[in-house]
Amino acid sequence: QIAAEVQSGGKKERADVFGFFNKEETKKGLEENVVLVSRQEKNALDKKGVLVGEVLAKKLGINIGDKIRLSYRLKFKSEEFTGEFTVTGIFL
Repeated sequence: QIAAEVQSGGKKERADVFGFFNKEETKKGLEENVVLVSRQEKNALDKKGVLVGEVLAKKLGINIGDKIRLSYRLKFKSEEFTGEFTVTGIFL
C-alpha cells in the first residue's frame, strides 16, 4: 500500500495504491474477490492497466479507457515516481 496522488482531467486526489504481481493466480484471486462495477471488455487486469475505486472515479470523473497519472514517493528512495496508466476497471 502506497499513498499516491491521482490526476485526471486537471483534478487531483490523494489515494492509496496497491500493486500486485501480474501472475495468473493473482489475477484469479482478484477476479474472485473484487467486484468490478465497470470493466474493459478484455484484459481488465492488463499489465499496464489500473483498477480505480468507484468513489475516486466519481470524484475525478474517470471512466474506462481514461488515462490517469499516478505520482508517489518510491518506498526505499527519496525520489518520486510518476507514470501514466489506462483505467481498465472500476471496483466497489
